[in-house]
Amino acid sequence: MTTDPRKRDDASCAAICLTVSLTVASMAPAQCDPAWTQPNPATTPPARYGHGLAYDAARGTAVVFGGIGSGGYLNDTWEWDGVSWIRRTPTVSPPACFDPKAAYDAARGMTVLFGGWNGSIYLDGTWEWDGADWTRRTPATSPAARYAHAMCYDAARGVTVLFGGSGTAGSAGAETWEWNGVNWTRRTPASSPPSRGMHAMAYDGSRAVTVLFGGTGSGGYLADTWEWNGANWNQRTPAVSPQARVSAAMAYDASRGVTVLFGGLGSGDYLADTWEWNGINWTQRSLAAAPSPRNAHAMAYDSDRQACLLFGGANAGGPQGHLWEYARGLRLLNVPVNTRSTEGSDAAFGVTAIGSASIRYQWRKDGMPIAGANQAFFRIPAVDRGDAGVYDVVVRSYCGQVVSEAATLTVTPRADLDMDGDVDQADFGILQWCLGGPDLPPGCP
Repeated sequence: MTTDPRKRDDASCAAICLTVSLTVASMAPAQCDPAWTQPNPATTPPARYGHGLAYDAARGTAVVFGGIGSGGYLNDTWEWDGVSWIRRTPTVSPPACFDPKAAYDAARGMTVLFGGWNGSIYLDGTWEWDGADWTRRTPATSPAARYAHAMCYDAARGVTVLFGGSGTAGSAGAETWEWNGVNWTRRTPASSPPSRGMHAMAYDGSRAVTVLFGGTGSGGYLADTWEWNGANWNQRTPAVSPQARVSAAMAYDASRGVTVLFGGLGSGDYLADTWEWNGINWTQRSLAAAPSPRNAHAMAYDSDRQACLLFGGANAGGPQGHLWEYARGLRLLNVPVNTRSTEGSDAAFGVTAIGSASIRYQWRKDGMPIAGANQAFFRIPAVDRGDAGVYDVVVRSYCGQVVSEAATLTVTPRADLDMDGDVDQADFGILQWCLGGPDLPPGCP
């Protein structure tokens, strides 16, 4: 078992198309409280801690790299698309290491990775993942080699922000650096958090500030809250704060406008508490379910699914390998796909709703409820032209209600063998071919 390096230093109605998009609109006066839920994909990455995690919003995937597993240091790359984990096999990868930090550069469509510890030395590599391969960048200036730092992407200013960490450079823990895709620039603000490592950071897009919490410094574990506005660090003094801790993780929930913090290592014990920062106060959430206590996990915000993702970490039981999502109740994750059905064939539509209990479905045609269409999947057997029309689905729970926009179902005449929307000479040609066999073309009745 590899030693934890932290021990070393602390569509119209008759139109022939189906256009479906989904608008989520709450019909209730308030949303359900957020909750932790655990997806159960068939395949998962190996359990690990001290890995990098970022959400690639352009590709709709969360990217995981490296960390430490039961067999030692890792340099594997995995992606989560909201349904499945996929292991990627790039030609080139960063070295296996513990505690590389990752952030997604939305302006450039790149996941940025920096630093780490490989068991022998601190690392200073700047790497970028484009969804196909890793590329090492060679900027003219760069932060010194380190681990136990924190990074996030400042969308307002188009830079990746790095603060603190531990390495051979004595000042590493008090440094603020920014990466613009070409070079790293060290910032020298008038005020700055005290030197530290193993802290958590996230970017609050509503207020355009980077939020920093906790870590460890010369006086031990920390419980201070700081914000970086691109020019200066400002310490915030809320009436209530999470307890001092190291190796917690944070992500900014853009759908709710709060920064979410989970877990870490407190004074001698692993933590499993969930806190939210709204820019003024910290609020602890009391939740029926949550991930187990852990530290050295990682979090990122999935903007497509409107959920904070948490993966991995470690506790007394060793490395953890489960994925968790933290989001408010009742969300529709996928929509009916565009379709076209020929007379006599079936049509089917489906949605997936999560985040709430006792979910109920009601499919409608031309605004009127369809008797018996009360499941997530709605099948119309042997459609005829009378089935063409405008459809939607209403999903309800104690949290409220979400409604899909109107959608138009196409029913193609049976004689329209080429499915171009009319019956003409081309269809007669296909019929002759079908009757001639034996190599039948598509569309044969």
